[in-house]
Amino acid sequence: MDEKLNKDNLLQENVEKQVEESTVDKKEEIKKKLIIHYKKCAMGIIALAILIMAVIAWFTKPDGVKTSGMSVTLSDSPFDLKSIGSDGIYDEFMDDITTGFENETTTVGSSGIKWNLTSTSQMNNLYEGSGELTTEKFGEITRSDSEEYGLKPGDSGKLDFSIVPNSPPVSLTMNLNVKGYEATFDNTSHKTDDPLVEVTNATVDNYMHSHILFFYKGTDNKKHMLTSEGFDADNITVETAKTIYWVWIPTLQQILDANIESLGDVDASKEVRRYFFENPDKFLKATGNVSFTAFTVTKNDDVAAEEAEIEEKKDFVSGRNYSTYGAMYNDADQSIGDHINYVLVELTALLK
Repeated sequence: MDEKLNKDNLLQENVEKQVEESTVDKKEEIKKKLIIHYKKCAMGIIALAILIMAVIAWFTKPDGVKTSGMSVTLSDSPFDLKSIGSDGIYDEFMDDITTGFENETTTVGSSGIKWNLTSTSQMNNLYEGSGELTTEKFGEITRSDSEEYGLKPGDSGKLDFSIVPNSPPVSLTMNLNVKGYEATFDNTSHKTDDPLVEVTNATVDNYMHSHILFFYKGTDNKKHMLTSEGFDADNITVETAKTIYWVWIPTLQQILDANIESLGDVDASKEVRRYFFENPDKFLKATGNVSFTAFTVTKNDDVAAEEAEIEEKKDFVSGRNYSTYGAMYNDADQSIGDHINYVLVELTALLK
């Protein structure tokens, strides 16, 4: 018991030390629950994360697929994917990803399509300012004072598509693949013509995958967090509409309270909270010798038991230590803004 208390005291000292090291400005921002400090880029510019959406249909039926190098062409495909929307202003940047979308897929017809985004199903892949989008305005995209473009904590939306069975019924496994890309900027904070480079920093990638989350509706008509396992679309006999929801969770407090406002689903919010307590290092950017073991839980198939354990440990994060852990969450947002300029999302459909 004494040894445990000593460890807890040591952990508390580390936490309090980190609080003291926080700047006054950051503390004030956290107290006011502001979510704008992620814009403090090292070069004095804001690297806005912008979603570029692509939908790719891959088919595994041997007589339905012909491959040539890294491209995919289709003959008599058993299903098609349809997207809903209009052209987005960042669609052209897909061509900059030299090892990505254009080289690995076909974008002709419904076999491999760009998911064009609208104001209701988008991640700010469009101009949201007043007046006509001019070349000059488009050039402001990379400037720190521009709030008419890009993505920020607190944003949310939905992505609509439909499955069209050509040989019904079809059963599919749907997977979402999210990649971050970094651009090169000149000394005036504008993007150069250099190709986008995929972000390989595993830590930043974890932050992106934990702060910007995607959800689908299951057969229980409830929203569920999309994981690497994907989700099923079984026995599709007619054209069927589907929706993927996304949210950039603005504060750690919303996770702790299991009340992600823009998600509007308590059960889905609890899924996110369980994921946080299972993997706090994917959400929080720590500096120095700080451990999360005091409140980390192990994934449990018994959801009720895991929720009970979380309730016991939640106060350690949400109590007097919240200013520190809230800052760590915001610092992770900062890292996303610093290192990720564009986000490519691929939806793949695989025949079962």
